[in-house]
Amino acid sequence: MSNVNDFGIRMKSRRQQLDMTLRELAAKCGTTGPSYFSEVEQGKTIPSIQKAMDIANALNVSVSWLLGETEDSEADKGLANIGADGMFYNLLLTTHVFPNGLTYAQMEEKLKKLDKMEKLFKED
Repeated sequence: MSNVNDFGIRMKSRRQQLDMTLRELAAKCGTTGPSYFSEVEQGKTIPSIQKAMDIANALNVSVSWLLGETEDSEADKGLANIGADGMFYNLLLTTHVFPNGLTYAQMEEKLKKLDKMEKLFKED
C-alpha cells in the first residue's frame, strides 16, 4: 500500500459507487455501528485482516484492490480460505518456506515418496 489512506479512500469510493451507507456496510460486516467504518474511511483506523476481508466481501472487491492493487493477488485467494479459528491455513501452506528451504507442497511430495519407500521395504 503506497499510502495508509488508500484503503479508506478506495473503501469509501466503492461504498458510494454501490450507493451503500456506512450503516448498511456495518450491517453487511456483522456489526451495528458505522463509526468504526467512518474512521477507516478517514484513515484514522487501520482494519484488522479479518475486518479488511469483511469489508472487501461486503463491497464485492478484493482486499488487494482496497490496498491499492489493480488486480486480485494470490494472497486474496488464500485469504478466502480462512479457517474457523482465524488461521489462514491456505495462505500459510502456499507461501510458507520451512527452514530447510522447501515449501509445504515440496515437503508433502517428499513425505509421499518416503511413505512409498517405506511400503516397498515392508513388502520385502
